[in-house]
Amino acid sequence: MRRILLGLLVLTVVYAVRGRPRDTHQAYWQLIKATSTEDGETFADVYDLDGNGGDFASKGTNPVSEGGPFRLKKQRSDLGQYRSFGNKWQFIMCGGIASGYTYSFTLVGWAADNGPLQVICEGNGRMGDQDVVKFPHNGEAAANTWWAEMIWLDETTKWPLSEGNANGVRVINENWFGGEICVLEVDLHGLEWIQFVFYDSKWVQQGTESDPTSVFGRRI
Repeated sequence: MRRILLGLLVLTVVYAVRGRPRDTHQAYWQLIKATSTEDGETFADVYDLDGNGGDFASKGTNPVSEGGPFRLKKQRSDLGQYRSFGNKWQFIMCGGIASGYTYSFTLVGWAADNGPLQVICEGNGRMGDQDVVKFPHNGEAAANTWWAEMIWLDETTKWPLSEGNANGVRVINENWFGGEICVLEVDLHGLEWIQFVFYDSKWVQQGTESDPTSVFGRRI
């Protein structure tokens, strides 16, 4: 019996030393932001960082269903602070009025209780050819809505470094006219709240912007 227990102990130690990966989990797409119109003509119209608009008290109060901030689930740690259920998230975006329409966005976040607004990334997106048949969070049928096939980030150095992701944020599967879904992946470590802010993005060649635009996300 002692030999069996010793053998099990040795195997446990060996697996631990090898860094055997943990099982992954299947996560459904949650509604991160739903809005019928853009939040403002510019980002500063929503959060004026030069005019005291970057504090915790200035965080939007609308619910997610009306374009407001999304709260990351948390639990209290042994240190008396809070920790999130999974740091890395993937986001997909969709909108109208037709395939090929564009939009601009900024992703911001706040730490717990009284953290200042932090800009995580900003850029533009373009709706592709893949239709949104049903919205993933409630199964309701969608009409005149397409998934974004392109996301351009102005830069990827605004957010802290994280393990396995040199800049903490990246775009996956950019495909010009490919019709597939583009994914924004972000490590949200240390944050309690996030918000996608949509604003003016008219192209000179196009003269039309994507409206409305929604965001769905899931932990990975």
